[in-house]
Amino acid sequence: MKCLVFGDIHSKIEKVQELAEKFSGQSFDLVLITGDFTNEGTLKFAEKTVSIIEKAFSKSRILSIPGNQDSKEIIEFLESKSISLHKKTAEFNGFDFIGIGGGKPVNTFYRLNVGELEAKKFFKENYPNSGKPVIVLTHTPPSGTKLETTGTGVRLGLKALRETIEEKQPLLVICGHVHEAFGEEFIGKTLCINIGPLSHGIAIILELSENQAPKFERIQL
Repeated sequence: MKCLVFGDIHSKIEKVQELAEKFSGQSFDLVLITGDFTNEGTLKFAEKTVSIIEKAFSKSRILSIPGNQDSKEIIEFLESKSISLHKKTAEFNGFDFIGIGGGKPVNTFYRLNVGELEAKKFFKENYPNSGKPVIVLTHTPPSGTKLETTGTGVRLGLKALRETIEEKQPLLVICGHVHEAFGEEFIGKTLCINIGPLSHGIAIILELSENQAPKFERIQL
């Protein structure tokens, strides 16, 4: 299964258009979006992003979560398009997906917070148990990794996510949020990827197979 994965757009619609044009004519089974469509919480940036992706990759399924900068209106829009994975699970092509958006509340300007107790409760009550490979889509990285640390040394990761990974060992965790900490790291057998911000021209192409480890290529526009 071939996937296009991006997030942290931060109102840079021109980067979404550039991404769509770069891969024009290619086919993706799935497009995953990790949130922060906007800086201002403005709905139009989510609407434009989804519209561009739908036109460019009309046969692709889209799954998205909101970021810490995204407003209630954006969450409702994702729900109305039936593409929201925020506090939800979904099955697609033999994989189970589970997602939660928002950021750990460390700054008062966040529009969407996800606290440790909230995240822990969500994963405990909703983690898939079908036996299919599990993909976790979050905006916030797991704690205790290089994927969570800002350039000033502040750690923004979720302990509840880290504990879930250690206990459940999903196949893959995809996150964003901390722009300068993009990269990858294993927690046990689980590959965790901070994909990097599309606002800086970064995205990934991901290949998923039920019988093989995930393969990905980071794209720089």
